[in-house]
Amino acid sequence: MQRTKERSGWPAGKTLAALGVTRTTYYRWLREEAWAKARPAAPVPPVQPYEALPEEKAVVKEYALKHPELRHRELTWRMVDEDVAYLGASTVYRILKEAKLVCPWRRRSKRRREEDEKATRPDQIWATDIKYTWVGGRDYFLVCFLDKYSRYIVHHELLWTMDGPAVSVAAQAALETLPRDAAGKLLETPLIRSDNGICYISREFGAVLDEHELSHKRIKPHCPEENGLMERANRTINPPADHCRHACGGHSMTSEQEPPRRDMPRARFRAATHLDKRTRICRPGVSNRPATLPSPRSGSLDSVV
Repeated sequence: MQRTKERSGWPAGKTLAALGVTRTTYYRWLREEAWAKARPAAPVPPVQPYEALPEEKAVVKEYALKHPELRHRELTWRMVDEDVAYLGASTVYRILKEAKLVCPWRRRSKRRREEDEKATRPDQIWATDIKYTWVGGRDYFLVCFLDKYSRYIVHHELLWTMDGPAVSVAAQAALETLPRDAAGKLLETPLIRSDNGICYISREFGAVLDEHELSHKRIKPHCPEENGLMERANRTINPPADHCRHACGGHSMTSEQEPPRRDMPRARFRAATHLDKRTRICRPGVSNRPATLPSPRSGSLDSVV
C-alpha cells in the first residue's frame, strides 16, 4: 500500500480502491503494527521485595556443600543459629533446587503383574498367607498353601501361634503332598509367594525352603494385591468361618472353663467350612462356593477350569 501510494502519487482512498482493500482493513493493519512496536520484547519480571540477594544465595549453596547430610529445614535453622543467613525454609529449598543440590521426591510406582509371574502349570507357584479364625472360643491362625494355577488349597493348618517354627512345620507338611522320585527328591519345586510377615522371613521357614531347594518371593510392603489369589481365598473362607464362630459360641473362655483339645478346633473348623486339602477357590465369574474336586495332579484340568 505504501509503495503503491508513493509511486502513483494517489491519495490513500484511491490507492486502496485500486488495490481492492477496504479502509477498515487498512487502518486495522496500521493499529496492529503500532501495537507490536510499542509492546516490550520480553515481559517484565514481577518485583519480589523479599527475594534473596545473590550474596545470600551464594552463601546458602556454599553452606549446603559443606553439610550435605542436612536437609533443607535443618539447614535453614542451622544457618540462622550460626549467623550465616536469615531465610525461610521454602526459600532455601528453592535455592537448592535451582542449584540441583536436592533430590526430588520420587513417588513409588505401582508394580504391574508381569506375564512371567503367572502360573502356566500346576505346582509352579504356591501362594501362602495367614488369617485369624475363631474356633472353640478363641482365635487361631489359619495358614493355607494355594496352587495359583488350579486355585487348589493343597494344604492348610490351624496353628496356636504364627511364629517361624509353627509355620515352617506347616510348610513341611504342605511339601509332603508333592510327588517324589525314587531318591526322595521333589519332582516339582514350586515358587513360594508370601507377604513380609515375621513367620515368612524367619530362619526356620527359610531353612525348610533351602532344604528342598525352593525359591521364595515376597511381595512389596503395603501391596497385598500382589498376593491377591490368596487374599481372595481368605475372603471365601470368611463366611463359613464366621458361621463356625457363632456355632461354637462367640465368646472367649473363662479361666474356669476347660481349654479345648488340640484336635477339637480342627475338627470343628473342617465341619463348619467343609475345607479339605482338595478345596478349590473358584476363578472370577464362577460361583465362589468351595467345591471338592479331584486333585490337579491326577490328570487333565479341563474339569476344573
